[in-house]
Amino acid sequence: MAGTGTYFGIDLGTSSCSVAYVVDDPRQRASQIVNVQTVDVPIDEDQAQKRSNRLPSVVAAVPAGEKRRKRPLFGWEFFEAFEEKKRDAALLSRGRDFFGSVKSDLGTERIYSRSTVPGCRTPVEVTALMLERLVALTREGRASRDPRKADVVLTVPASLGALARTETREAARAAGLDPARVRLLDEPVAALVDLLNSPDAAHVLSAEDRNVLVFDYGGGTCDVALVRARYDPESRSGLAIENLAISSYHRLGGDDVDEAVMESVVWPQVASVEERASLGLATRRMVEDTLTPTVARALKERVCRAVEARLGEEGWAGIEADPAKAWAGGREFVIPGLPRKSPLRYDMTSTQLRDVMAPFLAPPRPHPDDRSLVAPVMETLARAGLAPGRLDAVVLHGGSSLNPYVKHLLAATLRGSSLFDRAEIVSTPDPLVSVARGAALCCYWQQARGVELVRPILAEDLGIIVRSGEPVPLLAGGTLLPFPDEDSVKDVTRAGQLAVPGDALAEMLVPVYTGSERSPRLSGTVRVSVPPGTAAGTPVRIKVRVDRDKTLHWWFKVGEAADLPAASVNDPWCSRAPTPEERRLLQHRRAIKESVAAGQGVPGWVLAQEANLMRLSGRVDDALLAAEQCLVESPSDAATHNVRGLALDQLGRTAEAEAAFRMAADAAPSMAVYRANLGLMMAERGRHEEAIAALGLAATLDPKLVYVHLGLGDVHRRKGDEAAARREYARGMELVDQAMGDRPFDLGSWRHLARLHQSLGDYAQADKARKVIAELEAEALYEGDPAAVVAGQDRSTVAPLRTR
Repeated sequence: MAGTGTYFGIDLGTSSCSVAYVVDDPRQRASQIVNVQTVDVPIDEDQAQKRSNRLPSVVAAVPAGEKRRKRPLFGWEFFEAFEEKKRDAALLSRGRDFFGSVKSDLGTERIYSRSTVPGCRTPVEVTALMLERLVALTREGRASRDPRKADVVLTVPASLGALARTETREAARAAGLDPARVRLLDEPVAALVDLLNSPDAAHVLSAEDRNVLVFDYGGGTCDVALVRARYDPESRSGLAIENLAISSYHRLGGDDVDEAVMESVVWPQVASVEERASLGLATRRMVEDTLTPTVARALKERVCRAVEARLGEEGWAGIEADPAKAWAGGREFVIPGLPRKSPLRYDMTSTQLRDVMAPFLAPPRPHPDDRSLVAPVMETLARAGLAPGRLDAVVLHGGSSLNPYVKHLLAATLRGSSLFDRAEIVSTPDPLVSVARGAALCCYWQQARGVELVRPILAEDLGIIVRSGEPVPLLAGGTLLPFPDEDSVKDVTRAGQLAVPGDALAEMLVPVYTGSERSPRLSGTVRVSVPPGTAAGTPVRIKVRVDRDKTLHWWFKVGEAADLPAASVNDPWCSRAPTPEERRLLQHRRAIKESVAAGQGVPGWVLAQEANLMRLSGRVDDALLAAEQCLVESPSDAATHNVRGLALDQLGRTAEAEAAFRMAADAAPSMAVYRANLGLMMAERGRHEEAIAALGLAATLDPKLVYVHLGLGDVHRRKGDEAAARREYARGMELVDQAMGDRPFDLGSWRHLARLHQSLGDYAQADKARKVIAELEAEALYEGDPAAVVAGQDRSTVAPLRTR
C-alpha cells in the first residue's frame, strides 16, 4: 500500500474541467467520510476577485496585438478576451482559432491542419495542453501539490470507445503525468461516489440494496449508469456498490441545446433568412463557431437562472403567463457578405427556451436522430433487465442537469409516472465538480487504503459472428473488469463451438460484435493466422482479457497448435463497424498526422481529398464545409470545386452543384471527369442538349470513362432516341469488359455492369451482377473473403474456399 501523499481526480469535461484532491491525513485513515478539496482558480487576471473550482474546456490563440500574453488562452481567459470591446473583430473558427468540446474528437484521427494555436494540431495535443495548464494551476503556490508525481484518476464517459480512451492516456502522458499511476474512471460512477461521501447519501442509501440511476448530463454527453448500492458495516468503506449497466455513448449534451438556441434564437437576430442563405457555408459556420459557445450558451444559462429564481414562488404557471427574459452580449463582429456588423446585444425568453428544449424533453422514438433525454434512461434499465418500478433513486449530475426544464422533465417522468413511483430524485453535492471530487476519492481509496469502491463493467455483450451469420456470445454486458483479472486470460468458447471454415487457409476472419445476441452490431474483424495444412472443421478456441480501461486482447487456439495472440479490432465498443470509406478516411488522416508530426505542411490537395473521403463516408455537410474552407485558401482549385459540387448534389442543391462543376471544368478544361460531372448535372436538370455536348466532350477527353456512356445513354433515352441510347450502353459494356480483364473484382465495375445490363433489358444478368456486388460488399465489410469467416457448430457452413 502506498504511503502518505496526495491523490488527484481530474474531470476533463466537454464544457468544463476541474481538479480535486485528497490528502492522506493519518487522522482520517479510519474514517469512512473523507475530506476532498478542489483546486480553485481566478476568473480574472488580477486574481483578486472571483474564483472558480472549474474552468471552461477551451483553448484559444492569443488575439492579435496582445503581446502581454505569452501562451495560448485557456479556460476563463478565452471568455475574458471575447468580452473585450474591439472594433472590426474577425469571426472565430473552431479548429483554427480556438478549440472547444475537443473530447468529442478523441478517437477520430482528426487533424487541425489550420490551427493557429501553437502546439494544437490534434485532439491529443489540445487535451495535453489543457492537462498541462490544469497541472500548473494545481501546483500554483504549492509545488508539493503536483499531479505529475502522484496517483491520478482521469474521468471519461462510461461508454467512451477504446480509441478515445487510448488517446486520453496519450494526452496524459504528453502532459507529464506518470502513465503507470494514471487510471481512467467512468464519469457517472465518480459523480455517485462524491454523493455517497456526503451527508446527502442518507437520501439515497439504506442497509438494504437500492437501485440507483446516475443521470450525468454534461456539455457533450448524456451518460447514464445504474448501480446497486447499500450501506455495509462489514466493508472498510462502509459501502457495497455494484455496477449493473451503463448506457451507450450518447453525444447528447448541453452543446446540442446551445446549437438549437443558436439556430432558432441567435441567428434571427444576426440576419434574415434571405441574408443567411446568401452567405457561404464557411461564413455561416464561423458565425456559429463564434456565437454558439459564447452568446447562445450565455442566453441559455441566464434564462435558466431567471426561471429557477422565480419557480419557487410562481411555479411553472407563472413562468408561462409572464415569461422570464435574459440578454447576452459581447463584441461586434464583421460578417463578410452582410452590410452590418453582428449585434452587441441578444435577447431570449423562457418561452423560446421551452420551445428549443421540446425535442430533448419528448418521449423516446426509434430514430437515429432522436434527442430524447429519457431514451438513455430506458436503455440502461433495459440492459440491466430492471423494471422501471424497481428504481429507487435518480442522481442528477452535470451542468446541463441544472437546466430547470430538464429537472422538470425528469420529475414528471420519474415521479409523475406510476412506472417510476418509487424513484427519489437527488443531485450530487456539486453538479459541476462532483466528478472530479469522486475521482479523487476513488484514487485515494484504491491507492491509500487498498479499496476499489466500484469495479467497471462491460457496457454490452461481446461476441463473434460465424460464417452462417449467427451471433456467438462470448462475454455478457455487465461483466466485471478487469476480466478475468489483471493478468490472466480466459477461454470463452465451448468445445465444438467454432471451427476453421475451409481447407488450407492461411488466415481466418473473426467478425466481432457488440450489442446483444438479438441485435448484434458488427464492430470490426480480427484476422487470425491458421497453421499450414489445417483442414476445414478443425476446432477453434478463443481466450480473451479485457482490462479495466476496457481494452480487449485476443488469443486463438487452432486445433492442437499453441495459443497465438491476434490484433484486436480498432474499437470493439463502437456503435458500428466503420465502412470501407470510413476506414479510408481514418487511414488518410493517419497519413496526415504522420506528416504533421514530421514537421511537414499539409498541401491543399490533401485536404480536398480528405473532404471527398468525408463525403463518401456520409458526412456530406462536413465535406461541404471542408471544401469551402479549402476554396478560401485556393479559390481556383478545380479538384476542390468538383468535391464541392458532388457534396451539393448529394444534398439536393442541384443549381449550386452545376455552378461548382462548371467552375471545376473551366479551371481544368482537359479533365474529363469534371466536364462529365457538369454534363450529368445538366441532364439531371433537364437540359438534354447541353448535357449531350458536355458528356460528348468528356468522352473525347477520356474515352474509357464508363459512366460517361451510361449518362449519354440515359439522356438519349429520355429524348426518345433509343438507337443512340443502346449504342452508348453497348460502348459502356465494352469498356467494362476491358476494365474487368485487369481487375475482375473491382466493385465499381460490377456496379456499372449491373446498371448497363438493366438499361439494356437483360434483367437476369443484372440480377447476377447484383449478387456478385453483394458478395464484394460483404468482403469489404469483413475486410476479407467471407468464405474465410470462422464457422460455427453447423458443419454445413464449412465449405471449400470460394473459387473466383
